[in-house]
Amino acid sequence: MTEISSKTSSAFYGLIIGIGKYSDERIKPLELAGADARGLYDLLLDPYHAGLPEENVRLLIDEEATLSNIKKAISGWLFKNADRNATVIIFFAGHGGLESDKTNREADGIAKYLLPWDADPDNLFASALSNIDFQELLRTIKAQRLVGFLDSCYAAGVSSAGARDFNIVGDPYKNISQGKGRLIIASAQPNQRSWESKDLGHGIFTYHLLEAMKGKADRNNDGYTSALDVFQYLRDNVPKTTRKLSNSIQEPMMSGEASNEIIVSIDKQHLKQIRQKEEAAKKKQKETLKKQRHLLFNLHDKGDLPLAAFNEALKLLEMPIDALAPKEAELVDYLNLLLEDKMPVGLYLRTRTALLNAPPSEPAINRSIPKSEESKKESVRISSSKKPAVEFCHNCGSRLLAGNNFCTHCGHSIK
Repeated sequence: MTEISSKTSSAFYGLIIGIGKYSDERIKPLELAGADARGLYDLLLDPYHAGLPEENVRLLIDEEATLSNIKKAISGWLFKNADRNATVIIFFAGHGGLESDKTNREADGIAKYLLPWDADPDNLFASALSNIDFQELLRTIKAQRLVGFLDSCYAAGVSSAGARDFNIVGDPYKNISQGKGRLIIASAQPNQRSWESKDLGHGIFTYHLLEAMKGKADRNNDGYTSALDVFQYLRDNVPKTTRKLSNSIQEPMMSGEASNEIIVSIDKQHLKQIRQKEEAAKKKQKETLKKQRHLLFNLHDKGDLPLAAFNEALKLLEMPIDALAPKEAELVDYLNLLLEDKMPVGLYLRTRTALLNAPPSEPAINRSIPKSEESKKESVRISSSKKPAVEFCHNCGSRLLAGNNFCTHCGHSIK
């Protein structure tokens, strides 16, 4: 089981595609598409983030990213390996393309394509991956959680020679993202370009995608980054960077069922820090509880705190805060004041009685009244015969077993 999948799934797979230079020279090269793909590939293998084994991530760059190889990777490799409990990421950096719909399956009459390395601009229908065909390929993947990141666009995409401007109507990714737990996050709206930046060394969308998956999108700071976290980070940052660097508009869009349950990355270093803080807090809490029990035992042993109130206080300190009734929670506040020596025992007992409507506790021993030696002995004898066993060890704070005269945890005598 991989680190990234331990929270939500049994396995995690990534198919990463980047095409910068196409076989047909008429398709304008993209300088940074390969860097985009390698950047995400490296992140998924990074042991401090996704930590996936190499066999769980497939990278197709330039001439490797033919139409046939892309189809085989989805309907072959992912079909065989990604079961229904898996999570799958598919990333594509490259050109998009448009032509008139030859099959009359598109509502707006325009066929949308992702261009593989061997795409033919004169016949995208025969050589490129249409959105409809992409949807059919994704249906072969059984995984319930699938996220597609597409750093491509149609506004600057390739179209058939002699074609005029196309006007895409509606969401071009709606069909691709059909199905529960399936999301497509695209780099731009249908009528916008997807920009690269030499200063960033990546496409602007992918640059911020890598930032998001390295932890910057982790909104609740728990070490896990969801697909929805990523999209919100992209939506907030990509437009600002595009305006600054390209003086243009680029707004990411998302199609499909949004879910915080699709975890796409983790920050292992941050998780380690969280666990260390939790362990330190538990240790401190345990030490504090031990000290509090010792103080309560001393109050009881001196005769200032009756046994009923003593055992009650120990149980209250053991209980989680959210399990306390309102009056009990208020009493714990007063109990803390008592243990911090900010409230007299007598006032605490009277407050306890008033809050819980408990019967008045037996009075503490009045040490100001002198007693004869015989009366003292008699008092001790009576007290000893009636005094029930203590429930907690005042040395280590562990709960005591009934009938034992010593603590089974630390061995301390309780006589």
